[in-house]
Amino acid sequence: MKPLLPIIAALGILTTTACGSSSDKTDTTTEDIEIEKRDSAIYRLGRAHAQRMLEQCTTTDMIRSELLDIRAREALIRSRMYPEAAQAYIQGFRHYIQESGDTLANTLFGSQAQKK
Repeated sequence: MKPLLPIIAALGILTTTACGSSSDKTDTTTEDIEIEKRDSAIYRLGRAHAQRMLEQCTTTDMIRSELLDIRAREALIRSRMYPEAAQAYIQGFRHYIQESGDTLANTLFGSQAQKK
């Protein structure tokens, strides 16, 4: 477990620094956003991608790559669809990670991981 702590910490830093930022300063907090019916499929897609990541990624590099892919998908959804769809996708991803009780949730989302 001790060798994983620096890796998990690095992933947390990576997710905060590697994510591209858009020119507008919108709040992308997804914790308390109510999912509309039209966004439920994209929410489930986010959950499915989180599940796949936890099941298939066995190394730090694989997790890092998948997290970058998740952010790229979020940006693509935001640009081709609408911001609420991107937020629903990330919310689904976040909720699945938090529900799994994985230590990655604590690293990625900090104190928010304790809220369900």
